[in-house]
Amino acid sequence: MTCVDVLNGLLSYTTIKLVKIEDWRLGSIHYLIQFLILVYVVVYVIFFDSGYQGTSEVVGTTTWKVKGSASQIYNGSLIIYDAIDVIQPATEVNAIFATTNSIITPEQTRGVWPDPELECKSNTDCPVSGTYEEWGVSVGVCNQSTKTCDVQGWGPIEPIDVDLESTVLSGVGNMTILVRANAFFTKYNKRRDNIGDGLKLNQNLFSFDQIVKNTGYSFDQVVERGCIIAIEVQWNCGFDPWSYKCKPSSYIYP
Repeated sequence: MTCVDVLNGLLSYTTIKLVKIEDWRLGSIHYLIQFLILVYVVVYVIFFDSGYQGTSEVVGTTTWKVKGSASQIYNGSLIIYDAIDVIQPATEVNAIFATTNSIITPEQTRGVWPDPELECKSNTDCPVSGTYEEWGVSVGVCNQSTKTCDVQGWGPIEPIDVDLESTVLSGVGNMTILVRANAFFTKYNKRRDNIGDGLKLNQNLFSFDQIVKNTGYSFDQVVERGCIIAIEVQWNCGFDPWSYKCKPSSYIYP
């Protein structure tokens, strides 16, 4: 083998052989397939599915404000509660607590009180654990008049046989909560909120009654013992001038 043969082998290359098919039937099928692929990419992937768009991280905050009033009858007297009274504690992490039932135990003081839930016959039934039970810390004494253990804490301790229907706060279901959601799209430097179009029921303004109904229950079913409900705000925005949309959706879960 000569040097020329070696060079020819090393520096050789291949080309594609083109075949021209002169058949209108196969040609029609060929160009139809190409046309359908083009339509799929341009119309669906790029236009409808917005395949050209990018994504951005979202930094969001949610604030709330409750308005309204409620009432309760205690010992024949009418007690009026405003929003500050109903929402206790005033602040919680990612949550609010709305009072729907309140058992009033007046004139409580710190001291030693019989715990109605810790029954006993003698002091041996009331060990001194040093830990806080439901109503206080056991002091190791069996109260012979009540046959229950004495605890150190706040008292008198509320009774355990209260008719919860009689202590319900009336009007809580009609109170409203304004949920304001703000979103900052860091990549595009755009800020949006759910108040831009004004207050709208079941979008940014809810009543407690409607919130419970959206979970499939009625307010009367949960008013005595309460419940936990989650409200989720989802942002799915597109900033194209020709198809601009950026309104959040609210979802309520029991």
